[in-house]
Amino acid sequence: MISKEELAKLIKEAREMKSKAIGRRYTQKMLADDINKSQSYIGDIESGRTYPTLVVLGDIVQACGVPGLFSDIEKKIVEGGITP
Repeated sequence: MISKEELAKLIKEAREMKSKAIGRRYTQKMLADDINKSQSYIGDIESGRTYPTLVVLGDIVQACGVPGLFSDIEKKIVEGGITP
């Protein structure tokens, strides 16, 4: 199972990869705007305070353009879910 902290790290890495792809910093605010959520919600996810829903996780994957990064998460969800 994947912890909130592990998920937070993966999402931060996804934002960093997007930053490299676009040639400038891809901020929490930019991600939040791209998926129609608040910056504070993204901050809560990235700090490990909360889990995103699967829909939001999918939106993050799409916005960051790194679907392969989350294949391990998808596998863990199918195998037994995520730990609260």
